[in-house]
Amino acid sequence: MNYEAFEENYMLEETYWWFVGRRKIINTLINKYLKRSRTGLVLDVGCGTGYYLTQLEKFGTPIGIDISPLAIAFSKRRTQHEIMCADVCLLPFPNNTFEIVTMLGVLYNGDVKNDDRAIEEAVRVLKPQGLLIIDEAAYECLHSRHNTGLLVGRNI
Repeated sequence: MNYEAFEENYMLEETYWWFVGRRKIINTLINKYLKRSRTGLVLDVGCGTGYYLTQLEKFGTPIGIDISPLAIAFSKRRTQHEIMCADVCLLPFPNNTFEIVTMLGVLYNGDVKNDDRAIEEAVRVLKPQGLLIIDEAAYECLHSRHNTGLLVGRNI
């Protein structure tokens, strides 16, 4: 994304209906399926402008990664949580680190070279019985800056 797109997201994420709705759905799913302590680590892969990192505080200690230095700069404007530059296909964390991993609108991004590898990495860093939440466009024609489609999985 370019600077203008990040700036637009930064300004809209708190109140725009699409972001608000997605956030409510994801938070409801986490509350339903996370059956253990909410004090562990949670990872937001492709954290963008960092807004969802502020939401993940209720579920544990958030950490964000993004491949874009511009995204990281926007995230650091919004939150003091740990944010680092990293590739979703090569996550810099040990196995079984996170209670929750979110990938919200990440896989359709041109910077992700291998969707399967990205999901494998997310599962690798997820604790057993942890939650993986992937939000992507349901159809190729919907791939845009505002996509829909949600997948929730439990690491077994």
